[in-house]
Amino acid sequence: MRAPGNRHRPIRLMLVVREPLLLDLLVRAMSELDGVEVVAAAAGSDSAVELANEHHPDVVLIESQAADGGEAFAAGRCIKAEHPDAAVLLVAERSEASRLQPRVFSEGPGWSYLLRESLQGVDDLENAIRSASTGLTTIDKAFIPDSTARATPLAGLTPGQRRVLELVAAGLSNDAIAGQLGISSRTVEYHLNEVYRRLPCGDPKQINPRVHAAMIFRSYGSEALAPLTERPGDGRTVPPVAA
Repeated sequence: MRAPGNRHRPIRLMLVVREPLLLDLLVRAMSELDGVEVVAAAAGSDSAVELANEHHPDVVLIESQAADGGEAFAAGRCIKAEHPDAAVLLVAERSEASRLQPRVFSEGPGWSYLLRESLQGVDDLENAIRSASTGLTTIDKAFIPDSTARATPLAGLTPGQRRVLELVAAGLSNDAIAGQLGISSRTVEYHLNEVYRRLPCGDPKQINPRVHAAMIFRSYGSEALAPLTERPGDGRTVPPVAA
């Protein structure tokens, strides 16, 4: 059995999958994970919102297929509207990647986008679920628009701004960043304000710009579904977000 995550209670997981057989297999597999409790399962998105309202999951895994006409994504949005603290993992077919690309950063934190073909086994899915439950995000590189064909959102940052953002994405506080770089906390704050201004961080009244900027950095800085890496400072391991 795998070691449970650092939580006082199990991760409350909800599954929304169209095919009954695949849904049953996932329920069985996820129920065997330490520290994970499958609280609800729906064969399709019709009853997903109602089930989420009833069971209050921490993480909702939703399968998205071209055949559903966007219903899976719409269900995820409705669940997030009702339960902002819940994380949504959208597992999509490759044919859905281009349609979903514009959504990757527009929805803000709390969304992960996984390509079904990239999942090599239960471990990949487990890593994404545990990551989402702690507020982190996993994005398959297939969902990054033209990431290798054009400049990334990070291209407009100065080396100093990029270094500060890198340390923010690693989990360091402003004071810790200042100490590591040998600059003042006020300079760190200045760099971050410039980062927020230059990156597409969304409406600050609805989206935490620090979290979203860190998500963008991780998305353009590592490989999809990469092995676990240690976060500096706290000894925990988290899956880096893909580019």
